Amino acid sequence: MKKILYVFVIFAILISCKTKETTSEKPKDLKVYGQTQKDVELEGVIQKQGITSYQYGTHVLKGKKTYALKSKTISLDNYVGKKVKIQGNFIAGYPIEGGPQYINVKKVTVQ
Repeated sequence: MKKILYVFVIFAILISCKTKETTSEKPKDLKVYGQTQKDVELEGVIQKQGITSYQYGTHVLKGKKTYALKSKTISLDNYVGKKVKIQGNFIAGYPIEGGPQYINVKKVTVQ
């Protein structure tokens, strides 16, 4: 009986151990539908997000293309109707449902 208990304890310890993977490489850019999740600069006019079929973003940037925007650090309402240059990064997993690219805005400059 003691042998079965010891085998069970050793088996439980082995199952609970996790191996840690180490690498000297820096992580590569995350691919987002043919684009990489890196900083991007875009120009256009910020507008409040209306009712859409894609249901993401609080605002849009209308320029050569339309982009859905969000920001946790900048109040995009302050720039509605203004021509701006934004800096931010593409958000992984978007676009969806035929919607636009989704950008996390980190800086806004009025032009």
